[in-house]
This record gives sequence, structure tokens and C-alpha cells, in this order.
Amino acid sequence: ENDEFIANIEMNHDAIEKNSLYALTEMNLNGITLLIPKKAFDECGKFDPNLRCTQDYELWFKMLKKGYKFKHLKKILAKSRQHREQTTYQSPNTIREGNELWIKAMKEISSKDKKELYGSEYKFYSRMLKIMYSANYTEAFEYAKEHNLEMIQVIDGRSIDECAFEKQDYLGKGYKLINSEEFTGITVEEAKEAITEKLVNRGIARKVNNYKMRDWIFSRQRFWGEPIPMIYCEKCGWQPMDEKDLPLLLPDIAEYEPTEDGQSPLAKIEDWVKCKCPKCGGDAKRETDTMPNWAGSSWYFLRFMDPHNDKEFASMDAMKYWQRVDWYNGGMEHTARHLLYARFWVQFLYNIGLVPNKEMIWTRISHGMILGDNNEKMSKSRGNVVNPDDMVKAYGADALRVYEMFIGDYEKDAAWSENGLKGCKRFIDKIYRLKDKVNDSDLYTESLEILINKTIKKVTEDIDTMNYNTAVSALMILANAYDKLDTISRKDYRTLLVLLNPIAPHITEELNEILKLGKPICESEWLTYDENKINDETVNIAVSVNGKLRATFSVSKDIDKDELLNIAKSQENVIKHIEGHEIIKEIVVPNKIVNIVIK
Repeated sequence: ENDEFIANIEMNHDAIEKNSLYALTEMNLNGITLLIPKKAFDECGKFDPNLRCTQDYELWFKMLKKGYKFKHLKKILAKSRQHREQTTYQSPNTIREGNELWIKAMKEISSKDKKELYGSEYKFYSRMLKIMYSANYTEAFEYAKEHNLEMIQVIDGRSIDECAFEKQDYLGKGYKLINSEEFTGITVEEAKEAITEKLVNRGIARKVNNYKMRDWIFSRQRFWGEPIPMIYCEKCGWQPMDEKDLPLLLPDIAEYEPTEDGQSPLAKIEDWVKCKCPKCGGDAKRETDTMPNWAGSSWYFLRFMDPHNDKEFASMDAMKYWQRVDWYNGGMEHTARHLLYARFWVQFLYNIGLVPNKEMIWTRISHGMILGDNNEKMSKSRGNVVNPDDMVKAYGADALRVYEMFIGDYEKDAAWSENGLKGCKRFIDKIYRLKDKVNDSDLYTESLEILINKTIKKVTEDIDTMNYNTAVSALMILANAYDKLDTISRKDYRTLLVLLNPIAPHITEELNEILKLGKPICESEWLTYDENKINDETVNIAVSVNGKLRATFSVSKDIDKDELLNIAKSQENVIKHIEGHEIIKEIVVPNKIVNIVIK
């Protein structure tokens, strides 16, 4: 089994003992783990799971009287404390004599008749299990190679002669298990489920979900973090501030450098730290640690609903009116952690009846990251950082904004390319040059009307769904259509500027003002499209014979099926392929295709 599998089941140790040749227990003596033959428990008394950590040696005395011996234990006890004081486990090369003795003992464990109890330093035990039974763990692989320990390859697909076959190499690739008894021959993913099911059915384990709580970074103390409203009194201990004295505000000071001893910057502001105990009135001190800004950001959206309320953080009426946060947008790490904490706060507030909804944020969108031109995360150490100020100076703010929207899917990472930015600068230049083609007409140019309405529809929908890259693409197509004409109307040009304005606001407002096309775009209503003018009057029809394309032609949209079929059969290349053959089927899909099947 691998790390991911182990992490998703919860072992029932008592049930394991019933099904194992050896039991595991820990003596609270220099941290020694003992492997005890199940037969010994049967002879000396029922196994008590509480003995997993015990100082009651009655069981061991019974075992000694029955003839059981502690193999290697004396040497391990002698070395254990010394080794733990000298070193901690750092890498596969951190070798300890006690561990080597234990490895030797593990090799002898296969004999079912020996009356020996095997011991080791318990801190190394879990790592050794991985070494003994898996070739899919680099740290274990290197240690086993160095000590010539046998490894069993349980996943086929690659040799383990040179390096471990780790989960990033085999997960999701269809590799199958080998040397795994009844699980041999099934994929890793199938095996996870099958092994779990077997353990659950035998009462040895139950399937669980594990969650990792990310640190709130309390260890990184800042002056501007949220102060904690607790007071310490030598007489009364820790006391919460009186509610009437809340909120606790940070002091207004000019300097807030960190202290030399690692304490919060607040610790050296004595006038703020010193206060009175809210319980006895005696001298006391405030808590000087601060929360790491996550606390405030876990509920600020509630305060936004009722920002001037001096009685409570937000009234129930205000929260019922505003309901939830409709759309939360940010980077993956921020939205994941922030919303995790925010949900904790909201769940608590909901449970005590202070918010109307159990979930106060409705939709979350995480934007992708702009990578360096080498497809790696931008970092000063890699030398691939792009300074946006430099790009603005060279190409202009609007060109940079257009490129950021055009670079790719909003929710996916994308690699930076200055050539791509140059292309967007050329697009902005084209928009500017088009002003010289504008005539005095306030109507759409007839040849552009369908494309303009389609573009309004496309850009409107793409902005709503955050598909900005395809919105920019649609605007580039429209600009190219304008550029092919000798002249365009004022309405044509203003429509293009309005649609581009959310992405490139500076140049579009400037051009709108220069040509006096109307009031500022930022004060104007958004454009609407005409449903009757987003469809072309003609469509292209493909004709296939026995599935092979033989002709294409244009016809009026929504033409009658029979008429469409007749036109298809009259195409010169179609006639050539159907003449002299029996037609056994004719399929007509209006506005799309005609398929003729011949014998």
C-alpha cells in the first residue's frame, strides 16, 4: 500500500491484533516498541489494548516465565537514549545502531515457532514498515538499497533497480498491482477501493476523509494584525475584555518595528499593554499577539452589509436583504484558505443564530497564475520575473490589460510572452487608426450589422462568464472587419469602443471624447443586441455520400427539406458519385448537412 491509501483509512488496532501473528505495543521505557507474538498473548493472558503504552510489567514477567526472551532488547536499551540525544531522523543516511539491530530482528520474525520479543526505537517503526513492504517511497528505497534490505515491488510498470516507483509516476496511468495476492492484476485505483473494502468488511478499518488545516500564520506577528481581546492578571489569570470595551483597537503610533526577542511589535508599547483587570480591577497586561488578518477577512463581507451599525456587526434584517456574497474571485491559495476560514466563522455564527444562512458565499472563482516565459512560477531566484511597470512604460496600460485578458482561460495558468503583448499593442494601434475611417452616419453599416449584433451578444456573455480571452478574440474579429472597409459609421465605432471599454478603458474613453461620439462610456448603459439580427440569412450546407464529403453550397436559411435535398442531388460532384447506384437512405439536417447512402 502507498501513503495515499494509508491516509484514507482509519485502522482499528484491536481488530488488527486478532488477525495478526504479531501484536504491537509500546513500553514506556526509553521509547521502545515491542513486537509480541500473538501466541504469547494467548498463553499469558488476553491482550489489553491499553498496554500499547504502559508501565505495568506483569505481562512481561508472565512471558519471561513462559520462556520468552527479549531478543536484542538489552543492546537497544543501552543505545536508545544515547542515540536520541545525539541525532534525530533526518534522511535515509542517518543510521542508528539500535535501528540496525531491529532490522536484523525483523528479518528473523518470519519464524512462527521462536519465542522471542523483538524491540526497536519506536520513532523509527512506521518508516521501517514502509521500507519492509514498499518500493514506492524514495526515502525508504534509498535506505533499503544502502542496507541491502529486500523490497517487494507491488506496482508493475517500471523497474525499481535505480529509483523508487512513486505515486506521481503511477497514479492515473492504469498501472496494475503485482505480488499482491488477490489484488494482483487490478489497477492501483481499483486496488485502493478493494483493499479498503476488505479491511472494512473484516472490521479492521473504516473509510474516512482526512482534511488538512492550513496554518493561520499566527507565528508571523505583525503590528497591523487583529489584536486579541484578552487580558492577563496575576491574580485572576486570563480574562476576556468586557463587551462594552470592544472593539479593541490598535494604538496610533508612528513606529511599529518587530521586537528583538521575537515578540509582537505591540509588546514594547507599554501604554497600550498595561491595563486593568476586568474582573478584579488590579494591574494587568493585554495579550500582545495579533491574529494574522484572516480573522478580519473571515467576516468583513457581513460588515459590508451593515457598515454603520454601532450595536452589532450586522443586523439580521440587513443580512436577509443582501443575502449572500454572489461571486468571490481571487487566486487559488487565497480563495481556498480564506473561504475555508470564512466558512468556519459563518458556521459558528449560524449555529448561535447570528446569521440567516449557513453558507454566506454562493460562488467561488479562482484565477490562474501568470507564469514566467519558461513555464515556471515567477521568482527572483529563477530570474523570470516580469515587472508590469516596465511593460506599461513600453506598451501602455491598455495593451497590458488586453494581453492579460487574452492570454488564456481565466481559471488556468498561462506562460508570459512578450510577443503576445506586442500583438495586443498592434490591436490597440488598429483601434486608434480606425478613427480616421469614421463617417457622420449614426446608423450601423448594413454589411456589418449581423457581425456587430453577434459581437455584442458574444462579449456580453463572455464577460458574465469570465471568458475574457474569447471576448477579446471576438473584438479583434470585429476590428478586422472594420479595417477591410473604406469607411465605418459613428455608431459602428462607438459600439466597438463600448465593448472594449471594460478591458481597455483609457484609449476607448479618449477616442470617444476626441470624436464626440457621446457621453463618457463609463456613464453609459451597456449595449443590447437585436435577436433578429444575430443570424445569417444564408447557411453553408455540406453534402456527403456514404459518409464522405462530396460538395458544399450556400442556400437561404431554413429552406424546405425537400428543396434542400434536390439542390444537394443536383451538385455536379454528387451526381458523379450517386449516378448508377441505388439510393437506400437520405438524411437531411436543416441548415447543416445532407447525407446520401448508396448501395
